[in-house]
Amino acid sequence: KKQKKKRRKKKRKDSLSRTMSPKAMAELRAQIEKERVELRASKNMAEGERDKAQNELEMKEKELKKAQVEQAELEKRLKDLESKVIVGGINLLDEAEQQEKLLERSRKELQRRKKKEAALKEQLKEK
Repeated sequence: KKQKKKRRKKKRKDSLSRTMSPKAMAELRAQIEKERVELRASKNMAEGERDKAQNELEMKEKELKKAQVEQAELEKRLKDLESKVIVGGINLLDEAEQQEKLLERSRKELQRRKKKEAALKEQLKEK
């Protein structure tokens, strides 16, 4: 169990989509594109440095794509859950809440009737 928890924590740290908003993802994409343009424009950079910078840009882009895919999957899951909660135009959460309130009123009514019944029995014993 501990190993599974560690894996989950590690996955969460690697996942950008859980920490990045769509706006932040767009900003990162713009930053990557800007760096790519600057990299192409730089003539005085050594070939090794250029390759390293290119690799870093590719890694950032892969992480961004992965984050976007994860976010899209999460949005799809959320929509699926919402559609399950609302069935036939009826919000099941609201309906469940109403049923809980009705059940609570019924419990109180039953309790009140039991008290009344006990009081009537007591009166009959006294007579």
